[in-house]
Amino acid sequence: MKKKTLHVLTLIAISSFFLANAQSKINEKSKALEGVWTCKAERSSNLLEMGFRPAMPGTLKIISADGKFTNIRVMQSKTVITIDGLFKVESDSIFVESIKRSLNSVLIGKENRLLFRMEGNNKLYIKWFLEKNQLNQKMNIWIEELWEKAEMPSI
Repeated sequence: MKKKTLHVLTLIAISSFFLANAQSKINEKSKALEGVWTCKAERSSNLLEMGFRPAMPGTLKIISADGKFTNIRVMQSKTVITIDGLFKVESDSIFVESIKRSLNSVLIGKENRLLFRMEGNNKLYIKWFLEKNQLNQKMNIWIEELWEKAEMPSI
C-alpha cells in the first residue's frame, strides 16, 4: 500500500513539473507576441504558385498584455479596425483569436486558431484557415502572413 501511494505521489510530482514547464513556455510565447506588428507579406493556398506577395502597407496587429488583439489598416484617408477581440496562446505553435468584431461578419463570435512560429523576437509567421468570406461564400483556403515587430529606434 505504501509503495502504491509513493508511486502515485511520484507520478503526480512529475506530471506537475511537466505541466508547470509547459505553462512557463506558453507564458513566454504569450509575452513574446505582445507588441505592435506590421504585416510584410501574405499568400493564400489558392494562389500558392504566386508565392508570398507584399502586404498592403499600413496593416498592423496589436497584441496586448491583457489578452486583447486588434488588427488595423492605416490608409491615406482614414484608419479602420479590421478585426479585434481576445487572444490566448494554447501551445508553443498555436494561438486562438476569439473574434468580437470584424469587417468579415462571418468571423464575428468565432474562435480562429492560428498556427504560428517566431524567428527571434521580431519575426512572426502566422497560418490560419478561412472557411467563408464576408459574402458568406465558401473559401476553404489557408492564409499565411509574415509579420515584423515594430521597434523603438535608438536615438
